[in-house]
Amino acid sequence: MSQVFSADSVSTAAPVTVTGLSEIFILTGNFLSPPFQNAKALFIATANFTAGTSCTSVHLRVHRNPSAENTQVAAAFNVSVTGGNIYQLTLQGADAIPDPRPVQYGLSITQVGASANGTASSANITTMLISG
Repeated sequence: MSQVFSADSVSTAAPVTVTGLSEIFILTGNFLSPPFQNAKALFIATANFTAGTSCTSVHLRVHRNPSAENTQVAAAFNVSVTGGNIYQLTLQGADAIPDPRPVQYGLSITQVGASANGTASSANITTMLISG
């Protein structure tokens, strides 16, 4: 059984515009410090998202340390959507942390086929560091 070392949960303070077809980070969590090199991170990321006009799908990604090495650790590609509709999107996973540096995780969204901006009206990322 794993032991929880630390945890964090961050929510957006205001809606985030997802411009055109660009990958946009809508939320980044706080740094957590692994106490041992064998720690793993368990994350759950959610977003309430309104797809832009003509949008056919979205790509969700979670990255470790988006301001540094920016390593993608989870992805959901081609999640089917219809432009103008509202969706509750979720991506969860685990990341084996490669070294004892502090880590943080960011959630990004990219629209596919959109001719207008989308909006993440709210989002949350919850991260727990557990024993490896």
